[in-house]
Amino acid sequence: MTKMLAAFLRMGLGIALFPLTIWNITMNHRNKINPPGNIIKTKNSNVHVILEGEGPDVVILEAGLGSISIDWSEIQPKVSKIAKVLSYDRGNYGWSKTRRQALTARDYVEELKELLEKLDLQPPYTLVGHSFGGLIMRLYASLYPEQVKGLLLVDAVHENQYAPGNQNRGFKCLVTFGYVTSLMGLPRILKQKAGRKFLGGEKNHYLNYTGYTMGAYQTI
Repeated sequence: MTKMLAAFLRMGLGIALFPLTIWNITMNHRNKINPPGNIIKTKNSNVHVILEGEGPDVVILEAGLGSISIDWSEIQPKVSKIAKVLSYDRGNYGWSKTRRQALTARDYVEELKELLEKLDLQPPYTLVGHSFGGLIMRLYASLYPEQVKGLLLVDAVHENQYAPGNQNRGFKCLVTFGYVTSLMGLPRILKQKAGRKFLGGEKNHYLNYTGYTMGAYQTI
């Protein structure tokens, strides 16, 4: 299914099932919760960031596909005892909003570079990438090696994981279905959040909002 066709079907379902769409929008507003970090404006986006710690060393945490900054909520506080640590939400995940039409790994690298400059976080950086985030961190290190002190890959995907023909058909169909039906709230009815399902404790309140936002499945 092409991107244009998916967008057309999404809008058509949202209009045809307008009562469900209104219900879904109402639930989004009802579940809305303030972000744990801050919103930083870049050229194309409003990016939600969590920045903790002190010291000359800077660690960048890049989450996996569908995941957001709070996925690092058990890791970031510990690392922040010895370094400045940044986690953030890409694209339209979490509390971030972007006007970018393309969301390739290269687009994410350029946005991250601008974000680091906005925050006045000076290189060299230690880059940490989980799953899909590993692609972004590897590309950053390749494009700007002079800015990188170290690279840590946490169960990172292979560089050809998302190449045409290599994608998991079941997963692709699932996220496309989630996107097409996201306006009228079917993922919410089926309790199929975008991203992580559980984090434990009060952090699950965050997921109940961020997992069903209008842009979450669109970004995937």
